[in-house]
Amino acid sequence: RDLTGSTVQAAALLNSKFVKDRVKTQEGGRLYKLLNHDPPMSNQEIVDEMFLAFLARPPLAAEAAVALKTLEEHHNQGLEDLAWTLINKPEFLYNF
Repeated sequence: RDLTGSTVQAAALLNSKFVKDRVKTQEGGRLYKLLNHDPPMSNQEIVDEMFLAFLARPPLAAEAAVALKTLEEHHNQGLEDLAWTLINKPEFLYNF
């Protein structure tokens, strides 16, 4: 199969309202539940959960480091950014 994608596909994923709406921390959504888990989850647990949910694998050390830094600096927005990033990875699209 062709793994190169297209400009239209990239634009749809990077800028679509559908994707942007799905990565918001809306009450009742998966991201909201991760941030408001009882008992609270550590940032490492949240990162691990996100990678397993989106890519069906744990994060590599470098990926985890970037994700953890983002969550520490911008907790809610950082989680939304992580979700958006994972959706836009070729690995998400093609399930390598």
